[in-house]
Amino acid sequence: MSNKTIISNTKVHQTMTHKKENRVFLNALAMATVLSFTLATQAAESLESKITATSDVQPIASSLSDKELRAVSIAAGRVLKHTEDARQKIADKNKDGALEDVEQGLKLIKIIENTVPKHKVITDIKSDGISYHDDEEVAQRYVTVFNDSYLEDIVTPVIQNKRAGKGIKNKAKSSIEDFSIVNQTSIKLDVTLSKRKLLEAKKQLNEGKFDNADWALSNIQYSGVVFEFNETEKPLVEATDNLLLARGEAKDGKYSDALATLKIASSDLKEYEKLTGKSHTAEVKKLYKEIDETTDSMKGKKDHKSDMKKLEEKISTWWDRTVKWARK
Repeated sequence: MSNKTIISNTKVHQTMTHKKENRVFLNALAMATVLSFTLATQAAESLESKITATSDVQPIASSLSDKELRAVSIAAGRVLKHTEDARQKIADKNKDGALEDVEQGLKLIKIIENTVPKHKVITDIKSDGISYHDDEEVAQRYVTVFNDSYLEDIVTPVIQNKRAGKGIKNKAKSSIEDFSIVNQTSIKLDVTLSKRKLLEAKKQLNEGKFDNADWALSNIQYSGVVFEFNETEKPLVEATDNLLLARGEAKDGKYSDALATLKIASSDLKEYEKLTGKSHTAEVKKLYKEIDETTDSMKGKKDHKSDMKKLEEKISTWWDRTVKWARK
């Protein structure tokens, strides 16, 4: 056999060997890929099957008409009225009168509960052979308080109680200090909490525990009423509050405090100007400029007592202007 043949056969052998090695490598790579994919799939399936959950919400009754919504809202307002009336009678130690108002409140709560939209919530959860199933009927918890002519009588005690936080631990300062800006809010009653606290007040009254009954009712006013602000109007609400506070400080002769609070009110109005668009821009700008000019002119004065009355009167006019904007 010639050298050429040997070399040629050697090359063929090497080529075949390389092809075989490549084929083995490719087969091993394919096997590894399949194995990797299989393991990943099994891991994913295992992960997916650890727990499954479904929740379905089904309306039980049709939504309310505008007329029905209005009626529910009036009922919510009357709950608050009977709550305040009961507290007044408790203060007078009029047990029977307070119980009558509490019963009226509970009757209204029952009417609201029978009327508001309800939903059936069906929940299924499974994991490792353990199954959970629950059907529950859920009623609307919060209802809007109707803005009627007696709103001031209903809301003012609520605001006063939120401000005072009587008997409430860890109270937070309310952002509402006067009912006049309440038209810029949505007022909602927590029906569930109100029912619980009315029942508690009834129990405490029957046991002759007037303070405990009053505590329960005050919780309806403090925690059971929610004010939701239109975000655009929030700086105006805060400006109105701060002008009211500054007026009180001026009346009490707290010169430095009044000027500092007016500066904050001015900042609130500048923020409101950014959010309100063109509707009040010129008026808002004019007002905060008046406030800034007044506070700047009073900074250097040593004898400020004579200016307090004038300042109080000025603040009253500024406050009136913000209240008018809030009521539009």
